[in-house]
Amino acid sequence: MTDDRLIDGDEAGAITGVKSRSRRYALIAQGRFPQPVKVGSSTRFSERECRAFVAERIAERDKGGAS
Repeated sequence: MTDDRLIDGDEAGAITGVKSRSRRYALIAQGRFPQPVKVGSSTRFSERECRAFVAERIAERDKGGAS
């Protein structure tokens, strides 16, 4: 198993390029963005899943798929 860490929404936005909180949650509702993790009253994202999200977008681009 690879190491993973939980990151806040700002860092998730910086990694994925989806910096708008409302846009992130719209994509989450559509099943197109990593699901958040609740830690107490905080919301966090898996850094590994955010990086995988970016890799998937690149793979879609490279095979000519829509995002």
